[in-house]
Amino acid sequence: MPAVIDDETLERELPIDFGSSDTQWTFEWPAVDDEPWSVRDVAGGGAMFAACHIASGALGAPIAVRLAGTGAFLATQATLPLPKGVSPADVSDAFDASQTIPVSKIGDTPWWGVALGASVPTIQIVLVPLLLSAPEGAFSCSASQLPNLADAAEKLAIAPLTEGLVFQFWALEACRRAGLPYAPSVLGAGLAFGAWHGLSPNSLFLAALGAYWGHLYAQTRNVLVPVSMHAVWNAFTLGVGACVVSGGG
Repeated sequence: MPAVIDDETLERELPIDFGSSDTQWTFEWPAVDDEPWSVRDVAGGGAMFAACHIASGALGAPIAVRLAGTGAFLATQATLPLPKGVSPADVSDAFDASQTIPVSKIGDTPWWGVALGASVPTIQIVLVPLLLSAPEGAFSCSASQLPNLADAAEKLAIAPLTEGLVFQFWALEACRRAGLPYAPSVLGAGLAFGAWHGLSPNSLFLAALGAYWGHLYAQTRNVLVPVSMHAVWNAFTLGVGACVVSGGG
């Protein structure tokens, strides 16, 4: 059972300086006084997630599958006695738009400030090498290469929301309540996030992104942080993709 600590410790700073070389990471669960789960609860919830998404696959459209599968999963988690699950109050608390987060050397920062600031290093990792290695004239952006409205909604809203609720919110809340070690839990949820997108050369990078977003959720306990970071990342990749594809054609 996770230890309960006093309010002063709960208000510790988030050790992120938004890309600073002296950033100090904290690999431990924020202690919260809530009901512990068993490993059986975590495993049962994972099986339920798979079952809900397999069943909702009959609906066909990717957006419908995501919404129906994730909605059914969270609904059954909140209503069935076994395995234990997150409650509607847990979900609403995780969407606290008024939350400010203490950040090292900055002070109280709104959740969206944390999300935007923490997105910078991930974009730099991709953008800087891409710009440095691209031949002259390689980039020629065209609006025709951007996705249609349904695809844009899927990538900028539906995917970040549903995947954030499962792979950052539920998975890490479950691991924390079951008393599982912090680092393996964050890495495991990240690997599940990468595998969810299929086995490809990008899977490990996506797993690393999922672990990074999961770590930020675990430290802030605000799902708006990873969801918005995911949306920013997808918007960035759509924009770069429109330029690179057009330039390569």
